[in-house]
Amino acid sequence: MIAPSPLSREQIQKRVESLQQENRVLKMELETYRLRVKTLQEENRALRQVSVNIQAKAEQEEEFISNTLLKKIQALKKEKETLALNYEQEEECLTNDLSRKLNQV
Repeated sequence: MIAPSPLSREQIQKRVESLQQENRVLKMELETYRLRVKTLQEENRALRQVSVNIQAKAEQEEEFISNTLLKKIQALKKEKETLALNYEQEEECLTNDLSRKLNQV
């Protein structure tokens, strides 16, 4: 068997060092990507929570608007009933007044 020459041993050593350096760089990149993924996951969670909060607020506003409109409708119905009653009373009063005047003639 032929013993490896010192030059080839040196080349192998350089290759090993190069691969080790590349491995360190790749590990740093991997860690960077892991941190980025973690950051994006946290941002995603926060955005989902904001979305839930916005939806809940929108539902509250819709409920408030519905309740406000319902109260206005009820108030208008009550006002309509009051106006109808007043009209009926006024009409009856005028009818009675006219009847009395006709009876006097």
